[in-house]
Amino acid sequence: MTTQSNHKLRIEPRVGIFSSELVPLEEAVGFFSLATVQVPTDRPYIWTNTVTSLDGVISFWEEGEKTAVEISMSHVPNSGGKADWRMLQTGWTLADAVIISPKEEETSTTIYFNDLLEYRKNVLKMESPYPAQIIITGRGEFNFGQKRFHDTHIRKIIVTTHLGHINLLRHAKEYLQQPTISDDEAFSVLKEKLNIKVRVIETLGVNSVDIVKMCHYLRTEENIRYMECSAGGYTISQMLYLKLVDECRFTTSGQVCGHFNSLGEPRPTMFNENTTFGSQENPLLHYAGIRIYGLHHVFIRGVWEYRHNAKS
Repeated sequence: MTTQSNHKLRIEPRVGIFSSELVPLEEAVGFFSLATVQVPTDRPYIWTNTVTSLDGVISFWEEGEKTAVEISMSHVPNSGGKADWRMLQTGWTLADAVIISPKEEETSTTIYFNDLLEYRKNVLKMESPYPAQIIITGRGEFNFGQKRFHDTHIRKIIVTTHLGHINLLRHAKEYLQQPTISDDEAFSVLKEKLNIKVRVIETLGVNSVDIVKMCHYLRTEENIRYMECSAGGYTISQMLYLKLVDECRFTTSGQVCGHFNSLGEPRPTMFNENTTFGSQENPLLHYAGIRIYGLHHVFIRGVWEYRHNAKS
């Protein structure tokens, strides 16, 4: 499995300023251009994309909320936070697929900017208007009536375990209201109605998804060459430890949030707190490009240099 990143990534200029909150197409695709990257043959070229506060928090999530208040500060008047949404959408435009969290029921990889849709179709020559959704779930405990499954233009690939497969099958039959349908037919109808494919890729002897094998499958069998991971700190940290992430893209918003919500529960962070490296082996980030917009936002694109030995 290819693990080393391409450190020859060049962005010109290396440091600059976006000219408007609705970042012009040329500036947006120029900053996230993939023209010089090398795609591995055994896995996709992978980047993460996160918006984070100064203290590393990626969500103001509170108990009972279906969606989190955006760390991008788009809810703050005149903050310039919509530039982050524009750049997130630009990353999706260039991606074949995006890994999203199974917890985000309303998350979709729909692209809303017409100029980005036209760029994806006419310049990149991509067949689908939107990148595929990759959902990793060990337990498979969610229903297929969620909003994110409604758009049949978006290909959805659910990667799970044997236990998750059993639970997903049960949920599929409940959604289809056909409890007596055969297992194969249930998933066949699900693919036809919602454009969903379910694949079991399990770590031997452990009830968890084998991320390395998943990436190999996506590259070699689903022809996914470019993939973004927007699935949260746990998945990002896992993929970082396994040396699967080529780039780190993140927006820093000029605010401090605190690490606990109103109930004293820890807020999610950019990297999982259980991920630990020593000073002689920790991954290093090469800053390839930096952009600024307004008074509160810094956009960073970097390439990882790995120095540790990963155990799959």
